[in-house]
Amino acid sequence: MAHLRPGRSSVVRALAFVALAATLAGCVVVPQNRRRYLADPTMGSDPLEEHARDKLHTAREGAAGGNGEPAGGGCGCSN
Repeated sequence: MAHLRPGRSSVVRALAFVALAATLAGCVVVPQNRRRYLADPTMGSDPLEEHARDKLHTAREGAAGGNGEPAGGGCGCSN
């Protein structure tokens, strides 16, 4: 039966503990009202891109009230 050297098992345990501690340190629940302070402004979307994406979605779907807006034509001519 092969045994580890006495110093080696303690090093392995120490490394495992450090890895576990580092992994758990990144797990934090942030309340919803504090998330705006952590968000990077560059992560926000461009208003022009959003408008274009919504217009394309409305024209392609042709569904009434899909975006919470009143019903309209699905061809995209009235947008």
